[in-house]
Amino acid sequence: MKPIFHIILCILIMIGYYHYIKLYLFKISPKIAIYIQITKYYSLEKAKGVIELPLVVISHCIFVLIVSRLLHVPFFLSEIHFYQIIFDIPIGILLGIGMMGFSSMLCRAVIEILRNIPQACFPSEVKDWLIMTRSGWLRHYLHTLEVLPYHFALFIIFMQVCCEEMIFRSDLIHYFVPQGSIFAVITSVVLFMLMQLFHMPSLVNGIFPLVGSMIIGLVNAILYLKYFNLLPLLIAHFTFFVAAVL
Repeated sequence: MKPIFHIILCILIMIGYYHYIKLYLFKISPKIAIYIQITKYYSLEKAKGVIELPLVVISHCIFVLIVSRLLHVPFFLSEIHFYQIIFDIPIGILLGIGMMGFSSMLCRAVIEILRNIPQACFPSEVKDWLIMTRSGWLRHYLHTLEVLPYHFALFIIFMQVCCEEMIFRSDLIHYFVPQGSIFAVITSVVLFMLMQLFHMPSLVNGIFPLVGSMIIGLVNAILYLKYFNLLPLLIAHFTFFVAAVL
């Protein structure tokens, strides 16, 4: 099978799950929120946001199991020892902080470029850009952190991050690596960036997620190809995301 068919197949699978299945979950979330009476204590917007994320995480875990099974990719290729975990966790945290810092600088540069384009329909104030970043699919993370117990909300977010790393680093890289390491990295990064645009109000709202996913995708893909160890990459992605959302 030619590489172009591999890419088309993956794009169709990504659109099928990340757009259509998630869209269905988002549609039934308000009904579930009303049925279990969360709306007695919170607004419908917050209540459905809290329902959305656990539904997405459960479906994402199932999606990971199916894709990994079909591609015959194990979750962790390297044998994990206790001493390795001791080093992987702080390395992952530092990596996540570093990627977050670089991504923030890059995002600020993008803002300055776009807001100074003559006659462009972009916000002129940085605070308006920050407001836009908290729209689309990001809102169910924010609502989950506001409503659920903090440790439980963070656990749900961590599970979502784990699923993304397993799909876009482990599964996709192993699927495309026969076409070459560079091809595998670029394809996994592009598909990861594409996924960020689903369920965003506009392309402008997705600029920050696009920049962040480009940095995470590129760094984590290269490191995964080098060491085949997901654990520090999971920690790095989680650290990055929590720092960005909070």
